[in-house]
Amino acid sequence: MSIRTEDLQEKRTVTVGDDARIAVTASDLIRLVYDAVGQVNWPPDHRSLEGDPTPDPILRTVLTFCYATGIHSSGEIEAAAEHDPVIRYLCANHPPQWETIREFRRRNVPSLKFALSRVFKGAWQNRSHPYSAYSVNRLFPERDYLAAAGQGLGRAVQADSYALDV
Repeated sequence: MSIRTEDLQEKRTVTVGDDARIAVTASDLIRLVYDAVGQVNWPPDHRSLEGDPTPDPILRTVLTFCYATGIHSSGEIEAAAEHDPVIRYLCANHPPQWETIREFRRRNVPSLKFALSRVFKGAWQNRSHPYSAYSVNRLFPERDYLAAAGQGLGRAVQADSYALDV
């Protein structure tokens, strides 16, 4: 099944952030993610592709998109890569395994944090609907996008730690 970004714009609105819920079209968020990921100086890839051959550029976009939309658990990201049409589109026929997602996040926290902060900033600046100041300030107090990104990555670590404990 082939999904075009034009189809995504017509069919789906996604929310950015855990608290503010800034609504944007899926295609707009995909563009924000691609732009943000492209602005980051990512460390070189040193992992073996024997177990999971998902390329790093796909992991960058999928994780940034998922963290921006509140999907934090590596297991949930793995499931979304199979079942969610937008995330399946981002995976480009390379659905990552949860172990790969977790390991990639660990190696790339600073880069993911920067990319995620750029997505938050772009979503806030490009919003087309008014939102209450209260809800926006909860996610972006004084427009601190980097802190909001750090909180999102902290939730990802907590979600994976909890999943391993259960």
